[in-house]
Amino acid sequence: MMDLTLAEALEFSRPRDIRKIVERHMQALRRFGEVCATVARTLKNKDNSGGRPGKAYYLNKKQALYICTKSETDNATEVTIQMVEVFDAYTAGQLVATDKPTHVREHDRRTSTKIDDAVRLKTNIDRLESVVTSIQPKQPNLCAMVIDGEPVFVDINNYEVRPGDRAVIVDHAGTIAIQAVDPVTCNFKPMGPRSALGPRYPVPHGGIARNTVMIVGKVMEPHSHAAHHERQRVVDDVTDRLRVQITTLLDAGPFNDHQIARQLCCNPKLVREVRRVQSRKPTDTPPAKLIEHAPQYRGRRTIYRDEILRLLKTSLTNREIAQRTGATYQTVTHWRRWAADRP
Repeated sequence: MMDLTLAEALEFSRPRDIRKIVERHMQALRRFGEVCATVARTLKNKDNSGGRPGKAYYLNKKQALYICTKSETDNATEVTIQMVEVFDAYTAGQLVATDKPTHVREHDRRTSTKIDDAVRLKTNIDRLESVVTSIQPKQPNLCAMVIDGEPVFVDINNYEVRPGDRAVIVDHAGTIAIQAVDPVTCNFKPMGPRSALGPRYPVPHGGIARNTVMIVGKVMEPHSHAAHHERQRVVDDVTDRLRVQITTLLDAGPFNDHQIARQLCCNPKLVREVRRVQSRKPTDTPPAKLIEHAPQYRGRRTIYRDEILRLLKTSLTNREIAQRTGATYQTVTHWRRWAADRP
């Protein structure tokens, strides 16, 4: 029996008040069995304005009788007598249930719709990401590889192949090879979007089979005129961008060729080429105009700059200048190097 149904029979002025009685005597009610609780629908006030969701209780026979005795309403005694008579008649088989018994689980309600909204939002985001992935152009990411003695250029961002295209693959044994692959026509892709079908091979019991392989990247074939120009265009574009980044690092600080090559993942020969174009050796210091904007020349060191630069023209040592100006020895050394870099 639902708590509000019992409250209406007991003629509560506010039927929801019965839930306070249930919660107050919860420990005693549990002696008659588990108290089933669920979240009810959003309650409506008399003016049809929305209320807050409340917790509803479903009581068995003994629990309902106990609440009747604790309700202290005017007709509590009458309702208790009616319940005893009805329950006894039903137990004796004198009453036939007109409706099927409703399981309590069918009345379960979620506390809010936030979970449904989150699941729906996640589904929409996944759909949008799949659409964006399918329509946006993929930037080529070329890698030079030597596989089984064959040097190839591989675009690792391109894994959508046509029948007969060559690609660098990883088979079930974990071996990397170059194979002619076909796209997977069914929706089942065990390797994800990079799944493809490898070459056909005969099976011992007769017939032909094919294994699913994972595509590392599509091979850019040099024998195709269009593919050759496309590959060269991509290589030139990547090289130009690397030259700009190398130039920026050369202007930023005294990095050597190998440090820049490791940071940009490029060949040190390209770094040396850019350095020769700028007519600067690896041991040369950065341009003077960049030293003025370097972070290490800011802060408290600028407070003593003018006085230190004036005393540097004398025969005083760095330690003597530091004692006269109150600056640290490192600050005096710093400005002495700064003055030495100027013509």
